[in-house]
Amino acid sequence: MPVVRLPAYNWRPRPYQMALWKYLEGGGKRASAIWNRRAGKDDVALAWMAVAAMQRVGNWWYLLPQQNQARKVIWDAINPITGRRRIDDTFPETIRTLTRENEMFIRFVNGSSWQLVGSDNFHSLVGSPPVGVTFSEYARSDPAAWAYLSAILLENNGSAIFITTPFGKNHAWRMHNSLNKDPAAFAEILTNDQTNVFTPQQLEAERLRLHDLYGAAAGQSLWEQEYFSSFEAAILGAVYGSELSELRRSGRLSEFEVAAAPVYTAWDIGYSDATAIWWYQVAGGEVRVLDYYENSGQDVGHYVEQILGRAIRNDIAEWGFGNRAIEFGESIGALGHRRTWDYCMHYLPHDASHKTLAAQGVSIEQMLRKALRNVEVIQNPDSAIQTGIAAGRAALRRAWVHPRAEEGLERLSGYRYSYDEERRKLSDKPVHDYTSHGADAWRILGLAAMREGRAAPVSASKWKRPNRKGSAWAA
Repeated sequence: MPVVRLPAYNWRPRPYQMALWKYLEGGGKRASAIWNRRAGKDDVALAWMAVAAMQRVGNWWYLLPQQNQARKVIWDAINPITGRRRIDDTFPETIRTLTRENEMFIRFVNGSSWQLVGSDNFHSLVGSPPVGVTFSEYARSDPAAWAYLSAILLENNGSAIFITTPFGKNHAWRMHNSLNKDPAAFAEILTNDQTNVFTPQQLEAERLRLHDLYGAAAGQSLWEQEYFSSFEAAILGAVYGSELSELRRSGRLSEFEVAAAPVYTAWDIGYSDATAIWWYQVAGGEVRVLDYYENSGQDVGHYVEQILGRAIRNDIAEWGFGNRAIEFGESIGALGHRRTWDYCMHYLPHDASHKTLAAQGVSIEQMLRKALRNVEVIQNPDSAIQTGIAAGRAALRRAWVHPRAEEGLERLSGYRYSYDEERRKLSDKPVHDYTSHGADAWRILGLAAMREGRAAPVSASKWKRPNRKGSAWAA
């Protein structure tokens, strides 16, 4: 076998890339690189994974936000300078024993493997745990992927690299700040002032072009985000951007006491996709958001436990769902003297009546009605999505949000319309990605809160079981 030097084809890090390269070469395990657009983030990460896969035998994953994006940006992409595919520049044929085009999978001569995958379908690779991962465009990736992979990498002393440009103050911002406080980790933010990828003349021309395309405010935000790594920039096409900015500016993201009023939940339901739940009250003309929860790949019983666990009431066991939830209810029944959340109604999306979620032939609506009793399906199909968004905006304008629900606000912040550059307009429907589940559940909340806001307020201390009479709940 011929001798092959890695990185291949005499690739070398640029001067501003050397700090990250030396950290990885020295055995570093956690790195966050927030670099401006075209600064070569993927070049460094790919070259390093080729080296690392030869040094440690194992499975190495490279994750982009979506599977189809991974194929387009990395697997099929051609290097305009060399004329070769990016993967061929990084992983020459001489170090491979197997290449599966349809799976974007490569096996190396030493037994290691490398696979390109979307954070939207990381569950498809369960059973082949990695020893190293790179999240490319992490700010736009599903954070559930890292939630799943972190324990695996901790157990096997694996490595993780997070490379991205900013996308608001979301999970990538929090990850970077966390690693910045860890003396064993690497965390770096670079702008074009440090990388000099573009000349001042090129940057100014791009700034004016973005102003023309998106308007002065949105274009300036996008320019600062992409070329100066700004986390403060507004997200282009954000569905709830102005409402969320006003909520934060006015101090309505803050701790508060749970009111003496019924508690409601609003759901979006999935299995391979995430299930999302908001907890809230409607009192004094306000929507008081108490909590948010999201998970994927779980059965109905798991989410019932989340509901019951927040109630902490003496009679919780009689609301049980199967033996598991009843046992769970009995285990916390003794804590009934503590905080009580009195549930009035659990609002489900329109498709809950036919989704089964591993439900043994019965619908999710039927299962939750058995477990929680007070369940109602909100009829707001995809064809009426704008009605739900309008209701969601109205709810945000009168919402107070407890910090427990801040993860849900992050989902709403990233929920956006895509921009069609050919038509020079935003899309008619929001992008479907990891932010959609929390946002779809918020649409249900908005529609339900409109109705509850017209209902007469009910004291939780007097409330027993809900019965609909006109537009009000009767005690």
